Amino acid sequence: MNDVFNRVVAAIEAANTKPAQKSGEGVRIQCPAHGGNDRNLYIADGTSRLIMVCYSHQCDPKDILEAVGLSIKDIYYKPLTQQEKTQHKILVNDRQLKSDLEIELLILLQWLSAFYESMFPIDNDADRSRVLLAMKRIQKVTEYYLKRGV
Repeated sequence: MNDVFNRVVAAIEAANTKPAQKSGEGVRIQCPAHGGNDRNLYIADGTSRLIMVCYSHQCDPKDILEAVGLSIKDIYYKPLTQQEKTQHKILVNDRQLKSDLEIELLILLQWLSAFYESMFPIDNDADRSRVLLAMKRIQKVTEYYLKRGV
């Protein structure tokens, strides 16, 4: 275990009621992002940073760290290069795009389901505008991923 590992685990332990418990190559500890009494957050050393996995709520490492006053840069063993910073921003943007896409798909699927059952035809401008907006957003995200070859 290294200094980064020890510093992050100590910060999380200070916010919890139970100490970390050795598990495999890392430790299991209470997740400060969602709370709870179980040790369902796993932390271990990776090649260039800590690995953090919340097994019960799949909490984002950023949220876990911010809950104890740390930031994502605190899990890296050395300062990030400009290329690594750019890659991290791409991953964050990708995560947000997928979240936005999920919301738009839910809106569209709800409308399609109701429309198919003739329970909820689009009979007002607000509903029509929202469904059209969902379709446009889905199209933009889809085009983005197709251009990236994903």
